[in-house]
Amino acid sequence: MASGLCRARRRRDWLGIITLQKPAEHRPTWFVAEAVGHQVASPAGPTVLAGVRARSWLAHHGDAEVLSVPWSVAGDVTEERTFIPGESDPSTIILRQGGGLRRAVQLDTVMAGLVSALDGELTPDQLITAIALLTEVDVDEAKASAMPVLRGLIADGLLT
Repeated sequence: MASGLCRARRRRDWLGIITLQKPAEHRPTWFVAEAVGHQVASPAGPTVLAGVRARSWLAHHGDAEVLSVPWSVAGDVTEERTFIPGESDPSTIILRQGGGLRRAVQLDTVMAGLVSALDGELTPDQLITAIALLTEVDVDEAKASAMPVLRGLIADGLLT
């Protein structure tokens, strides 16, 4: 595992993080490079290490296994909704990480509903099935479209 933190010389408000891992065992390698244009919690090392562990777990487990874990929203995560005056549905839903790298992730209404129900008791498989039935969407399509977002939230530490 290697991770580097670097600051731009001309702009002090930019932080770059490069994380990669070449595993000892046989499985796909992964690489993450991200630019963070806001303040992060200090020290950032524990957050980067947690990301390495989460991404390694995800690399070892398929979608069915990810869907079978009763995930919980991390304790430092909040939800922000923006409404256009007069509208009943939010125009924007953002999950914000209060600690760590203080990531912000925009969600659609279905994913926001899924995340709000992830309390460590029900699995994403159960919840996505229920949401799909309520919204009259194909269950398999709903699971397939949720997987990239779900994996991202786990990798970034918004779900534990």
